[in-house]
Amino acid sequence: MSNSTDLLLHHIKHTISKFPKGFMIYDEGDVSDSVYRLQSGCVRLQVNSAQGDRQIVQFLLPGDVFGICPTMRNTAAEAVTPVLLERYPLRAVLEEGFASPAVASQMLDGATAAYQELAHHVEKIVHLSAMEKVRDFYEWLNLRLQSAGVASRRPPMSQRDIADYLGMAPETLSRCIRQFLSQRSAARAARRKAATAAERDCTGHSGEERLETALP
Repeated sequence: MSNSTDLLLHHIKHTISKFPKGFMIYDEGDVSDSVYRLQSGCVRLQVNSAQGDRQIVQFLLPGDVFGICPTMRNTAAEAVTPVLLERYPLRAVLEEGFASPAVASQMLDGATAAYQELAHHVEKIVHLSAMEKVRDFYEWLNLRLQSAGVASRRPPMSQRDIADYLGMAPETLSRCIRQFLSQRSAARAARRKAATAAERDCTGHSGEERLETALP
């Protein structure tokens, strides 16, 4: 959900819940009675088939609000890492929406934004190449971690989670990551080479040659 939905929760009484990694916060089809705001950690929203297959539809990071379902849960929510959640009674959240057109508009904006994000995710899964999917995901994750104020840039989710989110085999994801890292390493080496050549043109010596000359 959007930050506008987050703002309407501030004055509603809530409790704090802490769950370990792998804990199912709620399952698809459960009766909906609470709305959550993630304080720390990472949560995945997913749907599961009768055969046990899963499709991760969204990763949630600190500040995200989730679980606004009027009657039944439309996805499962599981803790990717240990998580700290604010838990709000669904009835109190809905009453805020019924009482105030402005609040109702905020809730609708949040739902619309979530639907738009899901629609674009499906479009990327269908039309992008494997490498493009991986590159797009890590660019998105880096921006989201920054906006959430998370200091670490290490993905909080496993490669298996990422593969399920992108709709690809874990082996394909690993191959794409190796290729991406190889390309990035080659690009860095090319930039260093170009910088050294430019410095040599200006001074007649590279920085490394000057350092070697200065050593006893």
